[in-house]
Amino acid sequence: MVMRAVGPILAALAVVLGGGCGPRQAGGESGILTPGVGRTAPVREVPPDVPLARVKGTGVNVRAGRTTAYEVLAQVGWGTELPVLKTEHGWHQVLLPVGTRAWIAADYVRLAEGEKERLAAGRIRGGEALRGTVTGDDVRVRARARLVSSVLYKVFAGDEVLVTGMRTVEGDEEGPGAWYEIILSGDASGWISGDFVELVNTGATAE
Repeated sequence: MVMRAVGPILAALAVVLGGGCGPRQAGGESGILTPGVGRTAPVREVPPDVPLARVKGTGVNVRAGRTTAYEVLAQVGWGTELPVLKTEHGWHQVLLPVGTRAWIAADYVRLAEGEKERLAAGRIRGGEALRGTVTGDDVRVRARARLVSSVLYKVFAGDEVLVTGMRTVEGDEEGPGAWYEIILSGDASGWISGDFVELVNTGATAE
């Protein structure tokens, strides 16, 4: 599943910095500070005509695809409400909780001088994120730090990412490599089983 946009419902969803104001919030605050901004990462504001999946379980998995064979991207608990993009075969495609992380190959991200060394040495504080600039086109953001992992979406030269960690993977299919952990964009989505949610605001229609 590779996508940069997920349809007309997504186009109606606003992502704002800080608390903001709006009909209601979904996904919660990430509590991650972005350097030079001094505010929390975006909280998603959801218009009233978007259907929501309300979680009715503890530690419910949101996955990269619509079977249990796909990687877990996030876990959500009772009462969490996630905007629904579409429903297929008993699974709901939902926007991921704000602050969810994934991975991108470090070869395609430029950091400020000295920041890569800080990451490699583990010298960034909890809650800190470093701004990086993507240096290639069609660069895949993956669920895990492996070339065989599911692709969530693509980024392009000049796009900015927020980097929160680094990992070196030995023996991947195309050789060892460094990966950056990043905060996913506000339009990133995953799949949740209909067995663990109830749909609310059902007057709205997902694709």
